[in-house]
Amino acid sequence: MDTKLRYKPLCKEANEFRILTFLPHGNDSLVRCSLDTYSLVDPPEFHALSYVWGDPAITTAIVVNGAI
Repeated sequence: MDTKLRYKPLCKEANEFRILTFLPHGNDSLVRCSLDTYSLVDPPEFHALSYVWGDPAITTAIVVNGAI
Protein backbone atom coordinates (compact mmCIF):
# COMPACT_ATOMS: atom_id res chain seq x y z
CA MET A 1 0.00 0.00 0.00
CA ASP A 2 1.36 3.44 -0.93
CA THR A 3 1.85 6.03 1.77
CA LYS A 4 1.36 9.01 -0.55
CA LEU A 5 -1.69 9.85 -2.64
CA ARG A 6 -0.76 10.81 -6.20
CA TYR A 7 -3.05 12.69 -8.55
CA LYS A 8 -2.78 15.21 -11.37
CA PRO A 9 -3.84 18.86 -11.05
CA LEU A 10 -7.40 19.74 -12.01
CA CYS A 11 -8.02 21.11 -15.51
CA LYS A 12 -9.61 24.56 -15.21
CA GLU A 13 -10.65 24.56 -18.88
CA ALA A 14 -12.68 21.36 -18.35
CA ASN A 15 -14.16 22.67 -15.07
CA GLU A 16 -12.93 19.58 -13.23
CA PHE A 17 -13.67 18.75 -9.62
CA ARG A 18 -13.08 15.75 -7.37
CA ILE A 19 -15.48 13.47 -5.50
CA LEU A 20 -14.40 11.37 -2.53
CA THR A 21 -16.46 8.15 -2.42
CA PHE A 22 -16.64 5.97 0.68
CA LEU A 23 -16.17 2.30 -0.25
CA PRO A 24 -17.80 -0.75 1.36
CA HIS A 25 -16.23 -1.94 4.61
CA GLY A 26 -13.59 -4.64 4.14
CA ASN A 27 -12.12 -7.25 6.48
CA ASP A 28 -10.20 -4.64 8.48
CA SER A 29 -11.14 -1.51 10.38
CA LEU A 30 -9.74 0.94 7.81
CA VAL A 31 -12.00 3.51 6.16
CA ARG A 32 -11.44 3.16 2.42
CA CYS A 33 -12.31 5.77 -0.22
CA SER A 34 -11.74 6.53 -3.86
CA LEU A 35 -10.95 10.02 -5.12
CA ASP A 36 -12.07 10.55 -8.71
CA THR A 37 -12.05 13.51 -11.09
CA TYR A 38 -15.11 14.64 -13.03
CA SER A 39 -16.13 17.58 -15.22
CA LEU A 40 -18.93 20.01 -14.40
CA VAL A 41 -19.92 19.64 -18.07
CA ASP A 42 -21.12 16.06 -17.41
CA PRO A 43 -21.13 15.52 -13.62
CA PRO A 44 -22.21 12.23 -12.04
CA GLU A 45 -25.08 12.08 -9.57
CA PHE A 46 -23.76 12.35 -6.01
CA HIS A 47 -24.78 13.29 -2.49
CA ALA A 48 -22.62 15.72 -0.53
CA LEU A 49 -21.50 15.12 3.04
CA SER A 50 -19.87 17.68 5.30
CA TYR A 51 -16.19 16.97 5.81
CA VAL A 52 -16.13 18.50 9.31
CA TRP A 53 -17.85 16.87 12.25
CA GLY A 54 -17.05 15.63 15.74
CA ASP A 55 -14.12 16.40 17.98
CA PRO A 56 -11.17 17.67 15.85
CA ALA A 57 -8.73 16.12 18.35
CA ILE A 58 -9.97 12.60 17.53
CA THR A 59 -8.60 11.49 14.15
CA THR A 60 -7.80 8.32 12.24
CA ALA A 61 -6.03 7.51 9.00
CA ILE A 62 -8.07 6.64 5.90
CA VAL A 63 -7.09 4.84 2.69
CA VAL A 64 -7.69 6.83 -0.52
CA ASN A 65 -7.01 5.13 -3.87
CA GLY A 66 -4.87 2.56 -2.04
CA ALA A 67 -2.72 5.15 -0.23
CA ILE A 68 -2.80 5.86 3.50
